[in-house]
Amino acid sequence: MYSSFFHNSGVKIYANRVMCDNGQDEQRCRIDTLDELLANASSQRDGSNGFEKSLVLCRSNATCRTATVMIHTAKKHKTCIFTSDMYAESCCIADQEREKFLNGTGFVGMASGEAFEMIGLPPVQHYVFLEFPQLLKRFASLIKQFEAKATDESRPIRIDVIASQYDDIACLKALTVEMDVRRNPLPEWLTDIVL
Repeated sequence: MYSSFFHNSGVKIYANRVMCDNGQDEQRCRIDTLDELLANASSQRDGSNGFEKSLVLCRSNATCRTATVMIHTAKKHKTCIFTSDMYAESCCIADQEREKFLNGTGFVGMASGEAFEMIGLPPVQHYVFLEFPQLLKRFASLIKQFEAKATDESRPIRIDVIASQYDDIACLKALTVEMDVRRNPLPEWLTDIVL
């Protein structure tokens, strides 16, 4: 009866908890969590099971720029940035960043949600939500979009979602539903908050 509701599409979704002490800047804590994920992907990249590229989705252009600077300078990851204002100002800069990402000189793409729709990148094996999109329904539609690409290319895709107990409960519930539908294990910290 429920078999059509659950599906195994090759998409694995992982909820990554932001660990912040009281008084710490949550944005910095999210970046630290992102750095750990990217460092792990980078170490795997050298092996046969690693990700060729990672694409990080940010809520806004401002968050995308801040995260890119922090990741590129302090954390030493090769990055490309995609913001919607790059397309408004000059397609030349946006095209250069796109080519840099596609040709492998930047292993981590940092894209605002709006820019992601504009850049038209081919699928990657690793997506990271630095934060939930502004429109909650966009979260589910992006996951379905990634899932369709995974099915079309017959290769697995990993989606990491960086979440915090301070995120809107509706966002955390949406994450739980998306993970549950794909029969991905739910971490205890997430079920404690949502249930």
